[in-house]
Amino acid sequence: MAGSVAHDLNNILSGIVTLPELLLMQMGDEHEYRDTIQLIQEAGKEAASVVSDLITVARGATAEKEVCNLNTVVESLITKIKKKQMDRRLEGVAINVCCEPGLPNSYCSVVHINKVLMNLIGNAAEEMEGKGTIVVRTKNVFVEEPRLGYEIIEAGEYIVVSITDSGSGIKEEDIKKIFEPFYSKKAMGRSGTGLGLAIVWNTVHDHDGFIDLTSDESGTTFDLYFPTTKAGVRSESSQLSISNFKGNGESILVIDDQEKQQEIARKILTALGYKAYTVGSGEEAIAYIKQYPVDLLILDMIMNKGINGRKTYEEILKINPKQKAIIASGFAENNEVKQTIILGASQFVRKPYALTQIGQAVRQALL
Repeated sequence: MAGSVAHDLNNILSGIVTLPELLLMQMGDEHEYRDTIQLIQEAGKEAASVVSDLITVARGATAEKEVCNLNTVVESLITKIKKKQMDRRLEGVAINVCCEPGLPNSYCSVVHINKVLMNLIGNAAEEMEGKGTIVVRTKNVFVEEPRLGYEIIEAGEYIVVSITDSGSGIKEEDIKKIFEPFYSKKAMGRSGTGLGLAIVWNTVHDHDGFIDLTSDESGTTFDLYFPTTKAGVRSESSQLSISNFKGNGESILVIDDQEKQQEIARKILTALGYKAYTVGSGEEAIAYIKQYPVDLLILDMIMNKGINGRKTYEEILKINPKQKAIIASGFAENNEVKQTIILGASQFVRKPYALTQIGQAVRQALL
C-alpha cells in the first residue's frame, strides 16, 4: 500500500518539482518572483524526499551509487550543518569530526548517506535535549572473519562511519526494535515520521554494509560499515549544465497514462531541443510506432489501462529490434524494471525527476 501511495504522490509532485525549473530557466536572476518559485521547488523536493523514504522502507529501493570518499561526504555535511543550522534540534549541541586520513573510496549514494547521518545526528541531539556532544568519526577497518555485533558483520575491508553521543543511552528493551518502521519513543507529533532509523537500516544494507550499535548510560555509538573499492572518484572538473543535454531535434515518444505527466515531459524535452510526442497507453504507443518511428521511448512502467511498460517495450521491439528506451516511473525499481532493462532500456529514472537528470538520461540513451 505504501509503495502504491508513493507512486501516485510522485506523479503529483512532478509538476511542483520540475515545472519551476523550467520557469527559472526563463527568468533573470533579478526577477521579482524568482525567490518564490525557488521556495516552491524546494518544498516540492522536500516532499519528494519524504516519499522516497516511504519507498525505501516499503520496497527496499536501490539507490543510484557512484564512487566517493566518505571523509569528503562527512566533512561536507557537518560544515553545512554548522553554517546553516539545518536542524533546530542541533542548537546548543557540539558536533566534532575526526576523520582518518587516506581512507579508501566506497560506492555510495551521497544523498542517502547524508540522510542517514542527519537522522542519526538529529536523533542524538533530540535525545540529549540540546545539551551534549556528538562525535562523527571515520576509519578504515579490516574484519578478518565474520563477527557478531548488532548483526553479523561479514569479513572484508570497510570504511566505518561512527556517530557517538553523550546522552543517557538506549534502553535494552528498545535496542532490538529501533530499526523497525514507525517504532518510536517520541511523543506523537513531536518530530519526524517514525521512518528515520528504518531508513538508516535499509540504506546501509542497500550499500552492502552492516550496522553495529553499543549503548549504555554514558552514551550511544552507531557504527556503519561500508565496503571499500579501489575505484577512483570521478573528477568534478566538468560540472553538469543544461547545455550538456541539449538535443538536435531527435524524436522522443513519451508513454504515460497521466496527461499531466505527458505535458510535463513534453515541455522539458521541447525546452532541451527535442521533438516530443505523447501517448497515454502501451497499445497507443505500439500503434504510433508502426506509423511513425522515433529515436527514443520514455516508458512509464505502471499504467492504469492496458499493458504495462515492459510488455509495451517487448511489442515495440518486434517492430524495431533496435528501439532505444529509458524508463521513467514514480514507483520503486522492481523486477519489471529489471526485465525491461535486460530487454534493452538503458536506465531507470524515478519521478519526480530534475531537468538535468532526465536530460542526462536521454542524452546517454541516444549516444
